[in-house]
Amino acid sequence: MFVTDWKVIGPELFLGTAVQLLLLLGVWYGSRSPYPILLKPIAVLSMWTVVLTLWLMESTNTFYGSVWNDSFVFDSLARNVQIWILLGTLISLGLSLAYSNKEKMYAYESSIFMLFAAFGLIGLVAAQDFLAFYLTLELQSFSFYILAASKRTSQFSTESGLKYFVLGAVASGFLLFGGSLLYGATGSLSFTDWMNLNLVIPSTNMFLLGMLFMFVGILFKVSAFPFHVWTPDVYEGAPTSVTAFFALVPKIGMFLVLAKLLSGAFYVSLPYWQTVLAVVALGSMVIGSLGALGQRKLKRLLAYSTISHVGFIVLGFSTGAVEGIQGAFFYLMIYFIMTIASFALLIGWQYSNTRLKSVQDLAGLGRQHPVLGLGIAMLFFSLAGIPPLAGFFSKYVVFQAALASQFYVITLLAVVTSVIGAVYYLRIVKTLFFPKETSSTPTTIVVWNDVGAFPAYLFAFSVTFLMVFWFYPTPLLMIAQSWSYTLFP
Repeated sequence: MFVTDWKVIGPELFLGTAVQLLLLLGVWYGSRSPYPILLKPIAVLSMWTVVLTLWLMESTNTFYGSVWNDSFVFDSLARNVQIWILLGTLISLGLSLAYSNKEKMYAYESSIFMLFAAFGLIGLVAAQDFLAFYLTLELQSFSFYILAASKRTSQFSTESGLKYFVLGAVASGFLLFGGSLLYGATGSLSFTDWMNLNLVIPSTNMFLLGMLFMFVGILFKVSAFPFHVWTPDVYEGAPTSVTAFFALVPKIGMFLVLAKLLSGAFYVSLPYWQTVLAVVALGSMVIGSLGALGQRKLKRLLAYSTISHVGFIVLGFSTGAVEGIQGAFFYLMIYFIMTIASFALLIGWQYSNTRLKSVQDLAGLGRQHPVLGLGIAMLFFSLAGIPPLAGFFSKYVVFQAALASQFYVITLLAVVTSVIGAVYYLRIVKTLFFPKETSSTPTTIVVWNDVGAFPAYLFAFSVTFLMVFWFYPTPLLMIAQSWSYTLFP
């Protein structure tokens, strides 16, 4: 019997209906009006759709509910993560509008596919069985494939979309095969049934193999080692606003799914997956730190930086303890803020009518615009984990949890990779204030020009948060703690 609480899924129904209406609106007027006219109205309507969805979520009195025979379970944790996903989508839509206006990318479909991806992700975090999880995952994945190739005039964008599609299809195959093995081992698709059966019957080889294939699909989506190879090429080839969306939104949902599986269905198998995730974490940190050392293009550098940060988050999950999960969630929140600042900088800053692309483009900026230069320096100091900025506290919490779980060697190696990572961040700061005399330092710098105030305000707010966070870190720590305690009641 299907028990459905329609009030609980009201926000999801509204978002799904609104996205389809926006698509019909674009198709209807696209054949009757000049194409560029649709860009801003569709983008603004998309942002209002997200705002109204957030309002519906906040106005829902009942936090807990399930639909379709517990295929989707909406509790306080799912709702809170959905709010973070929608906030990231709203920010990405604003950056996309600013970027599209400057680059003359008049594809209004980008906003619609961002909403489709967000719709899939908010369903993903509430999924409580494999079929619901897989369908919502594929909905957001197909949206990402299209978004990566959305800049039609760029062969790099087309290439990145194709690479992402091919590798994503392979990862999806592994995930589907893992789910089929788990169904064969348990006779159910429900995550809850997997957990209950695992509590009374020792894990079979089929169950463990299915779990491993599930990890392959999930770790691919979050750019973790050794499934990270697509990240630099897709980050560089995709439009910058799309790259910002990739970096901001999907990782929140995928890491929550990973946390739910590790603390529930797979928890009894901890001795088997703990070592696997620890190796994945260490490999991500090493590859991310060493790979970024030789990068001169900022988007590729941020791609390797993302891989490194994912390693620290996975390290928290690999402990299998409530403190580690809390540290991973806390790190994810700080990473969210730092990523916002990074892509607001890439999209909103230009010199001599040229988009910021390489590290050398920043040469001398700190001297010509000291306040902006200081803000950029604070951002990269935080990414490097230098105290007392927010990035330092996020790493400290993860290290503390890892040491409490007796991960002494991995924690030491993580500290070493963090020091290596600081090298390329500090190199950027050096370029800001002390450029080489032979470098082609730009003579004319136009800051936040012809782009709009949104990226500028976003960058200023994010960097200010990173700088003053240490005065009062309690709110984010409490949020991370409440999320982890929800998983470990």
